[in-house]
Amino acid sequence: MIYNIMRAKKSGDRGYTLLFAVLVSALVLGVGVSILNIARKELLLNAGARESQYAFYAADAGYECAVYWDVMKGSFATSTWTANSTSGSVQCGTLLNATPSGIATAAIHDTNQSGNAYTFTFAIPVAGNACAIVDITKDYKQVVSIGNAYAATTQILSRGYNVGWNNGALDCSKINTSKVERALLINY
Repeated sequence: MIYNIMRAKKSGDRGYTLLFAVLVSALVLGVGVSILNIARKELLLNAGARESQYAFYAADAGYECAVYWDVMKGSFATSTWTANSTSGSVQCGTLLNATPSGIATAAIHDTNQSGNAYTFTFAIPVAGNACAIVDITKDYKQVVSIGNAYAATTQILSRGYNVGWNNGALDCSKINTSKVERALLINY
């Protein structure tokens, strides 16, 4: 009789061990899924920051190219594009892993604005598929006196993209869902 009471008590306890094992497994699985979800979100944030950085570097490359042609070559001084022997194009040397040609070249579009303000626009490829669209505005209406000389105000807007260079059209028109734009606006 004592044996039967002990046996009845033990047989009722068997289900608790299985229930406890299932609960612990569910808890461990839940924590694991949460950690995996956090890691996935961190990877997405890091990828977005990296692509944003690429777009910023492309904008900076476009700005540097425009400043070089403006300050060193005086190319944007008048209503007509004057670039030594390469009239109508900007060449910014070999950029970081630039396009297959290794030279950043694009056509210039000169639009005469009202009065004596001129806008020049060009696009250049940067590393990989990155590119920049650069707008240079020379405004001779707002002339600044420097001693006896006068200088126009210059505004450079450089918009960089992490992807989107179109070799066929020589611009940044290629559509991509992960395209990020960063811009630099400089006045001098």
